[in-house]
Amino acid sequence: MATNRLPATATDDRLNLESEIVFVGILGFIDPPRREVRDAIKTCRKAGIKVMMITGDHPETAKAIAAQVGIASQKVITGSDIVKMSDEELQKL
Repeated sequence: MATNRLPATATDDRLNLESEIVFVGILGFIDPPRREVRDAIKTCRKAGIKVMMITGDHPETAKAIAAQVGIASQKVITGSDIVKMSDEELQKL
């Protein structure tokens, strides 16, 4: 995060508004999976449903979240990986 004092006459000129800013800190947050997700995944598996997680998160983040909810996988496939696959490769996967 950063801050900047602007004069009352400041315009919406983004280049000027974002100059001479002062760093004030870094913010981090976590959005944990809902508690019931792990049990829902177990129920799905008992019913014969193959569970997969699709997310826009960074692959390492996705892997960590998957592990938290009981989807232990050594393989993470990104959207760019999928785009490179043939239909046959994707079906095998």
